[in-house]
Amino acid sequence: MSIPIGKRNLVVYGISGTAYGVKQNTDVVYREEYSASTKRAHLTHSNRHSTTWWIKQPDGTEKECRFGQLIPLRDGQDVTIIYVGWSDEDTVTPVAVFNAATKELSVYTARSMSISLDYGGSFTNGCMLPVLGFLAVPVFPFWASIKYGHVYRSETPAWIGFGVGLTTLIAIAIYTKRTAARGMARLDAALQTGIHRTLNWTDGIPSGVTVKTLEK
Repeated sequence: MSIPIGKRNLVVYGISGTAYGVKQNTDVVYREEYSASTKRAHLTHSNRHSTTWWIKQPDGTEKECRFGQLIPLRDGQDVTIIYVGWSDEDTVTPVAVFNAATKELSVYTARSMSISLDYGGSFTNGCMLPVLGFLAVPVFPFWASIKYGHVYRSETPAWIGFGVGLTTLIAIAIYTKRTAARGMARLDAALQTGIHRTLNWTDGIPSGVTVKTLEK
């Protein structure tokens, strides 16, 4: 199914069937980080989890699936994995897994999916507004000094310009934050709608279903 978000369409679909060949993996990932306080590099590590399995669909076709979290799943259980992506792109990413046997829905938050879908720029107008806000602080004093300095013969125009620039920066920051919040709410609503329709949940989350929210 396709759900419009602004000028783009979010595609949501699911693959259902019987799971087999379930494997759960935890890999330790090492990376080198630099500490500004000690001025030394040190080695850190983190755990990267994943669950992989095969789905045998009712028509006999099979598909290998991977979800970047440890989820409760065993061979023989009925499961649905749900993918999302943009209609104008070829890539999709898993957003949720529903285990019909345990009645547990494991789902990523909208904030996590906004990163995977590169959704931020579509509701914050990219990075241009913050840049314009920061530019306003030095530009307005300079402009005021040139245009009105010969009238006042003092630093008053510069200070007025600084105040205007700072006010502009604050206003743009508030606008960007509110726009981002509205965009995140739209994405969350679209994801919830897509997941519920894919699972044929017409009246919201059914009784007895447990929802586990995940962060990437």
